[in-house]
Amino acid sequence: EAGYAVTSAISNKYFMIKIHYDNPRLTSNLRDSSGIRFYLGNELRQYDLSYLVFGTLSSPESLAIPPNAEQFIVDSYCPPEATRNLPASGINIVSALPHTHLQGISVWTKLIRNNTAVQYLFNAEAFDFNHQFANRLPTPIKIYPVRNQTANLSNI
Repeated sequence: EAGYAVTSAISNKYFMIKIHYDNPRLTSNLRDSSGIRFYLGNELRQYDLSYLVFGTLSSPESLAIPPNAEQFIVDSYCPPEATRNLPASGINIVSALPHTHLQGISVWTKLIRNNTAVQYLFNAEAFDFNHQFANRLPTPIKIYPVRNQTANLSNI
């Protein structure tokens, strides 16, 4: 039903996969045999997949935690002008991947319409950087140009 468009017209000549491993016992000589399959087809899928990133830039200025802080919330918003190039019919969000750095203990992203929070894309109140996950949404969430505002919050 959906796929990433791979054509000679795109500027990407290479694709990269990033895998995070968890080895809490620090066992040596482990071998990964999980593998991956990459399928190319001649017929385009009905829908194109892509990435849309919300959040705060990872910089010392944006993520500076005050000394001795027991709790620190990084608050970021997607301004309406950031969505102005979306099609008028909107786009469908089908999955969300929460991410914080090591100090993050909870993270959530919620959709705000007309100054009202209408839905969470995810809400990981007990987030563990070592066990990141993709949250496949039970039903797609529609994002439209200009009229939306999405809040991405990380509790550190």
